[in-house]
Amino acid sequence: MRVVAVIVALLMPIYANAGCKWKVKPNGKLTTRPAYTLTDGALVKSKERAPVGATCDLTKPTKPSNKDLYASYDSTGTVALCSKR
Repeated sequence: MRVVAVIVALLMPIYANAGCKWKVKPNGKLTTRPAYTLTDGALVKSKERAPVGATCDLTKPTKPSNKDLYASYDSTGTVALCSKR
């Protein structure tokens, strides 16, 4: 029983964070923002552009950036700057 309690305690932050809506962050008046590939924790600029407002997927690798984070926004695995909405 104690092991189950420990597992639940460890997973709670993941589930709590999953309830928040993370979206590709606005980029001034532009409708897209730069996208990157995330390789071994490093961002590499991509030719792709991320549509502002697209839902970010926090289940894939992310990279923190102050209070925001770089996360995948589509099925290609590219990442963009996302913020809580």
